[in-house]
Amino acid sequence: MKPKDILSNRLFISGSIWLSRIVIGICFIFSGFAKADDPWGTIFKIEQYLSVWEMPQPRSLIIAAAFSLAIAEFMLGIAVLLGIYRRNAPKGIALMMLIFLPLTGYIAVTSPVDDCGCFGDAWVISNTMTFIKNILLTLLTIPLLWWNKSVPSIFTPGLQWIISTISIAYIFIIAMFGFHIQPLIDFRSFPIGSTLTEDNEADNMSITFIYEKDGQRKEFDTANLPSEDSGWVFVDRKEIKSGRSPFIIENNEGDDITENLLGDSGSDRLLLIIPEPQRADLASTMQINQLWRMTAKTDSVSMIALLGDAGNEDISRWQDLSMAEYPIYSTEATTLKELARGLISAVYLHNDTISAKISIAALSTEDLAKAESGDKDIEQVLSFNGKRLLWWLTVLYIGALGIVFIAALPRRLYLLHKLRHKKS
Repeated sequence: MKPKDILSNRLFISGSIWLSRIVIGICFIFSGFAKADDPWGTIFKIEQYLSVWEMPQPRSLIIAAAFSLAIAEFMLGIAVLLGIYRRNAPKGIALMMLIFLPLTGYIAVTSPVDDCGCFGDAWVISNTMTFIKNILLTLLTIPLLWWNKSVPSIFTPGLQWIISTISIAYIFIIAMFGFHIQPLIDFRSFPIGSTLTEDNEADNMSITFIYEKDGQRKEFDTANLPSEDSGWVFVDRKEIKSGRSPFIIENNEGDDITENLLGDSGSDRLLLIIPEPQRADLASTMQINQLWRMTAKTDSVSMIALLGDAGNEDISRWQDLSMAEYPIYSTEATTLKELARGLISAVYLHNDTISAKISIAALSTEDLAKAESGDKDIEQVLSFNGKRLLWWLTVLYIGALGIVFIAALPRRLYLLHKLRHKKS
C-alpha cells in the first residue's frame, strides 16, 4: 500500500472514531445527566414499565437501579468522549445497546408507555424516534469496537481512575440533590415562576386511532388512517392532551374547588404535596406541623395539603397519623409528581405563582425554628436555588478536569518527543 493510501486510511479511521466518540459521548452524557438531575422521574418511569409488564419490584431496588443507570450512562459518555478506557468503554456502550435496542424496538411497535424516558423530561421524543436513535448509536459503536484503541486519548491511561472518580462524584452529587431536595434544573410542567392554573382551560387535544392486523397493534393519526383493503381493523381510539395536565383540586365530595383555593385569595399559599399517601414518611410530621404553626400565626399565608388520588379514607388516615389541623384535599397523583419531587414536598405560591419548592425532609429544624420565631421568612426557608448550585458544581468539575490535564501535559509532551526521536 502506498504511503498516501496509508495516510488516507488512517485519517478515515481517526475521523470515524472521533465522530463516534463525540456523538455517542454527548448522547450518553446528556441521557445520564437528565436521569441524575431528576432521579424520581427515572424511578417513576421504571415503575411504569414494571407495571405494564406486571413485574412489581421493591421501591428500594428501583431507586438503586435509577441511580446506577444514571451514573453508568454519564460515566460511559465521559469515557467515550475523552477517550479513556479505550478498550472497555466501547464494550460497555455495546452492552447497553444490546439491551436497549431490542427494548426500544419493542416499545416502538407496541407503545406500552407514552415515551421511553431516555432523556427524562429534558427532551421527550417519540418511541419511534428513540428506536431510530438507538439504531444510529449502535452503528456508531461498531468503529469503536474495532479501532478505538488505535486513536489516542485526551488523557494518559494513568489518569483514567482520577477522571472517572471525579466524574462519578459529580454526577452522584447531582443525583443526591435531585433525590433528597429537588432537581437542580426543573424540566417539568410546573417550574419556578409558573402558575398552577394557567393551562387548565387550554384545549390541545389530539386523537390517535388504534388498529390491529395479524395480532399486531399500531397507532395512526387522523392524517394517516389505513385504507379499508389494507387489512387493518379498528380497535380503539386514544385522546392525548398536549402540554401539561390540568391542575384540579377536589374536596371530599369530589367537587372541583381549584378556583376557590388558587384564585385571587389575597394571601400566599403553602401547599403540602403528598403524591403517594401510602408511602408518606411520618417522620416528617414534626416539620410539617412546624410549618402549620407558622402559617397559623399569620394572615398572609395559608396552608393546605394535597394528597394524590385520595379518597375520604386516605384523608382520614393522614389526619389521624399526622394529627393534621390544616385542610386536606385530593389531586391527581401524576400531577402532584409533576409539581414537586419526593415523598412529601412543600410548594410556596406567591400571588398564585410558584416561587419555591423543596422536599420536607430537606428542611432543617434550625431554619424552621427561626421562621417560627419570626427571624426568617417562610418563603426563604423553602427556597432552593438549584441552578446556581449546578453552575458551581459544573465549574468545579470542569476545573478539576482541566487541572488534571494541565498537570499531565509535560508527561504527554515528553512521551511524544520520545516517540518522534525513536522513529527518527
